[in-house]
Amino acid sequence: QGRDSYVAEIDGRVAGIALVREKFLLGDYLELLGVAGWARKQGVGGRLLAHVEQLVFSRTKNLFACVSDFNERARTFYKKHGYQEIGPMPDFLIPGSAEMLLRKTAGPARKGG
Repeated sequence: QGRDSYVAEIDGRVAGIALVREKFLLGDYLELLGVAGWARKQGVGGRLLAHVEQLVFSRTKNLFACVSDFNERARTFYKKHGYQEIGPMPDFLIPGSAEMLLRKTAGPARKGG
């Protein structure tokens, strides 16, 4: 509950999924973005992420995600798609590792005054 889910299909097979939780900090939170092994290197993740971003940015200014500090492939993927690493959360999930909080923004959450 409280999550939007999205599925990418190729020829009727599930190629990728995304889960988004609304109202996280001053935006939404991408809880999960996953691509099936057989569907990798075909642009599924990027297209699915772009779809999610289009919907999220129509209602809020920020989309957040987390990746493990040792997951270089994910960190590179998100950086390529315009996400900034906000900072580490040490020992958040795995002892001795950190989860990196990421943010992509469409602008400030509030208007200046």
